[in-house]
Amino acid sequence: AVHPTPQGAVHPTPQGAVHPTPQGAVHPTPGGVVHPTPQGAVHPTPQGAVHPTPGMKIVNRPDGTVFVVQDADGKDVDLLINPHVPQGVFANQWAFDQIELSETTIPAGMDAHVEVAVFDTSPLKVGHIHQIPWAFPSLRLTVSGARKIEIEEPGFEHKTESVAEHGLFVAGLINYIAPAANLHLIRVINDVGLGDLFSLIVGLDLYAQDRMARNGGSLMNTVFNFSLGYMDTSAPDLGDAEQADLLNLVRETLKLTPEGRTLLPSYDNTPDLTAMALHLPFFLVEQKGGFMVSAAGNTSELEDIKPMQSPGNYLEVMSVAGTNQYGERAAFSNEGEIAAPGGEKTVTPCTDPFQCDTALTSFTTTGSGYAYWAGTSFATPLVAGLAAKVLMASDTYLTPPQLREILLAGAQPGDMTLGAGIINVPATMDALAQKQAKD
Repeated sequence: AVHPTPQGAVHPTPQGAVHPTPQGAVHPTPGGVVHPTPQGAVHPTPQGAVHPTPGMKIVNRPDGTVFVVQDADGKDVDLLINPHVPQGVFANQWAFDQIELSETTIPAGMDAHVEVAVFDTSPLKVGHIHQIPWAFPSLRLTVSGARKIEIEEPGFEHKTESVAEHGLFVAGLINYIAPAANLHLIRVINDVGLGDLFSLIVGLDLYAQDRMARNGGSLMNTVFNFSLGYMDTSAPDLGDAEQADLLNLVRETLKLTPEGRTLLPSYDNTPDLTAMALHLPFFLVEQKGGFMVSAAGNTSELEDIKPMQSPGNYLEVMSVAGTNQYGERAAFSNEGEIAAPGGEKTVTPCTDPFQCDTALTSFTTTGSGYAYWAGTSFATPLVAGLAAKVLMASDTYLTPPQLREILLAGAQPGDMTLGAGIINVPATMDALAQKQAKD
């Protein structure tokens, strides 16, 4: 199953799925599952959002592609110039300060050659290009993926809490760091936060094919954001013939490239065919030039630090840990290869997204259009956005290993569980400049 959860705890269960409980735990199990990885909850309502003007509301135009904000009289309000909207507070939130991102570092205009794909939930209509005018900067988002994701989850037949805003929230953070990049949101998780590995892999494959068709047959200058994860990839109960067929299919696919032939021995005589099949799409994305970042996961508790979850534990994917406002590892965060602000677990939840130093603020389609959330899910888009920013600034094409090297070189060392350290925008751009000077 696929879904985000409020508290970042994880407990294995026998049902073959991952899901939140009323206590906010996540249950990874033998079926091989995927879920977004926040710690905390979105409150785009009076409990967790700001309504700058009495009666102000977000309205979706009849065609479902454009959102506008109207006042109590039904007149459109331009949030970009409305002095009552606290966009400056969003831009100056602690998370951006921690990575030294300032408004002066934001480029203007679209850069068609760089694209960021977010695999997540979506509150927006699939198959449309949406304009989010109250986002800062204004956000243009192409939405694709599955219109319907039906998951039967024992014990969760009546789950109704919506986490549909999770994907838009993530996209809003990327947009602030790299507003000139093209943003795509691929829906692989349903509105109540459930999904499956099949939806993820199909969504990944379809997007990759579409991007390559528009990008000269490659995934160069493309960043993949996975604010999700799966904790178990046990093989399904297959007969001998089915296992042999699956193994042969994966082996023949890997033989198509020299790199694939290098990867193949790591799966010799493995009984975990599901793990092999799941790893393969991510491996092929990197072979085509795509750069991938994924949430490390929220399954840790204070000193009980857990390793990164899949797909972040694949060599081709950069795993992102979360930090709190003090630049330390968030209590819920698993180990990562690199780190970025993700918020912190707290017994006293925030009630105002613009005065919350334990979570990040971004955009939603409900309430005032702003909300707060915490988790490694939201550290990940900060790295994805910075990766896109580096690609746009580079005067030559950067391979995934080269881009990874620049991001790691710009990170500020800290707790060893944070990998190379916390991303830093100026230092990363300096690392790019130094590489270009040497080349």
